Amino acid sequence: MGTTGLGERNDRGDRLIEFAQNNALKLAETFFKKREMKRWTWGSPIGGTKNEIDHKLTSDISIIKNINVINRFNFPSDHRMVRGTVVIDRRKKELKMLFKKIRTIERK
Repeated sequence: MGTTGLGERNDRGDRLIEFAQNNALKLAETFFKKREMKRWTWGSPIGGTKNEIDHKLTSDISIIKNINVINRFNFPSDHRMVRGTVVIDRRKKELKMLFKKIRTIERK
């Protein structure tokens, strides 16, 4: 988990962190500093309570360039849409896969 987040973590949040740690995953949105108004993804139907409860998990934080909460999207939900910018270097990814195959063949 990165250095930013919104709201207090409950037992489900603790389980998510444990799952991420056990699977070498990172909560992408916690690596981007945003104002509180730009972080919350869920608001209580009666108002007042706002938390960041929708998460994006990644095994490679370097490919995530930005995470945004979309404020103005008209649909009936108490959640706000989240969008992420992902940049993947295809050549680097292909080389990594190639070397992984070569190592697998060498071990046999």
